[in-house]
Amino acid sequence: MKLNFEMLLDWLAKHRIAVVSGFIGLIVLLLILLVTLHVNNRGNKKNLEVGRALSEAYTAEPLKRQELFIEEEPDFVPKFLYFREPQTSWTPEFAHQFWQSLDDKTLQVLQDAADNNINRLLEAIP
Repeated sequence: MKLNFEMLLDWLAKHRIAVVSGFIGLIVLLLILLVTLHVNNRGNKKNLEVGRALSEAYTAEPLKRQELFIEEEPDFVPKFLYFREPQTSWTPEFAHQFWQSLDDKTLQVLQDAADNNINRLLEAIP
């Protein structure tokens, strides 16, 4: 056993720089791992808070009875109120009271506006 221990000490004395640099590299690697885990967990806590806020915003609320069930109709239904007697067909005398014939000046104004629209459309065609 003593020989193995002495051999180990001799090997460590010869390769001291490699062993120390290996331990330093291992410590640096562990520190990088710890920093990465810390940053990752901090981001998860922020996401967890956002997730909680969203879940609270979309929590289910109880439905009101009026929204779920249709109310019964009342027993009485009001009759239709007509402003005039219904007719199967209109007579020329009856239709004449709703018709206003246009005078020549108004017809000319409408004709000029229609002609202007047609001219604009025709001029726009390449």
